[in-house]
Parts: sequence; C-alpha cells; structure tokens
Amino acid sequence: MDPASRLSAQRAADADREAAAALVQAAGGDGRLGLEELEQRLGAVLSARTHAELERLTADLRPGVDARPAVATHASASGHAPAPTATADAAPPHRRWRREGRRRAPRVPAATGTGTAATVAVLRAVRRGGVWRPAPTGRVVTLFGEATIDLRAAELDRVTELRILTVVGTTTVLLPDHIVLELTQVALLADHDLDAVGRPRPTAPVLRLSLVSVIGRVRLRSSPDLPQELYA
Repeated sequence: MDPASRLSAQRAADADREAAAALVQAAGGDGRLGLEELEQRLGAVLSARTHAELERLTADLRPGVDARPAVATHASASGHAPAPTATADAAPPHRRWRREGRRRAPRVPAATGTGTAATVAVLRAVRRGGVWRPAPTGRVVTLFGEATIDLRAAELDRVTELRILTVVGTTTVLLPDHIVLELTQVALLADHDLDAVGRPRPTAPVLRLSLVSVIGRVRLRSSPDLPQELYA
C-alpha cells in the first residue's frame, strides 16, 4: 500500500476534523455551500473517523493545490517512504489557539447593505457592532469560537434576515428594542438563552432570526442600557 493510501485509511484526529471543518466553514461563508448543506457537511466532518472520509467531504472545496498544512519531508536511509514532519507554521488550529491565548475580538467591517454578508468565527472571537448597515440577508457561523452581533446601533432595512449556525461555540446577538422579532430555532444538545423583550413601533423594521445550534449556546439580549463595549 502506498503512503497516500495508508494515510487515507488511518484514523483522523481532532486536529484533522477541525482543519476540515474550517474548510467547510469558509465555503459556507463565501456562498459556495448553502445553509442546509453546510450544516450537513459540518455534522459529517465532526463525526468522521478516517482521513478518507474527510478527504471525500472536502475534495470539492480545496483549491487547485492541496490545502492541507505544509510538511517538510526527510529522506530515509532505509528506503522507506519519507516521514512527514509538520513545520512550526502548520500547527493544528486548536494548538495555535491555546498557544497564542485568547485575543480581543476583532471588529468585522460593516456590510454594504446588499447581498449576503457572512460572519465566521472558527477557533476565535469575532465581534460586529457599532454604527453599521447589515445586508438584507446575513449569516453567522460559529465553530469552536465566539461571535457577537450588536444590532443596537445598526441601520436595519425594512426586513432583515439573519441565519445563525452555532456548533460547539457561543453566539450572542444584542438587539434594539424597537424591532419586530420573528424567531425560528432548532437546538440539539444546545442552550438558547432568549431575553428579548422589545417595544416595536407600528412601522418598526422586521428581524427574522433563524437559529440552529449543535452543542452550542445562543444568547439574545434586548436592552438599551447595555454598554456598547459589552462582550468586546
């Protein structure tokens, strides 16, 4: 059996599943995968047992060259296949996360108000807030990370749709108190902490939230007294 075949048959580690999940997340963030397929692939990736399963699930998402971490090979005097040795920059994502420590959440540039805007938090914390104009259709994907979407100072369209997928992470949405909230939710071994009591006007904008969580947590808050720096 050649080295590539042996690798495909080997059991996948947590770091391998996390790297594959990052590829799937990125494909969902830029629109190559729809929300339903994104959810299905993430579930399959997180339950995959071998490298072959991970390769099958990400084969159509990789660029022209292999997107796996770069490795340095060293010739073997015995004639056996060279053993790959990971370089320092190719440390698994979860190890880089622990090594670098928890950083202050970066602010994501504001959406233009057209099309579909995506916020993706993979093994990191991301915050979008301040005075900004969300796109009419937005998507938030959190995987082993934290995402905070602050809409209190946002300029909302007449109808705004926000789809939130949380897998083993935490997503917080801070809401203004003058909107009409339409909520749908699916939770699998997850916690949805909803504390959104608004006072909408007759002409208030409509926010349609779709929550899907797997072993994660989603928090909704609507209070004008919360400081803007909350969760920053």
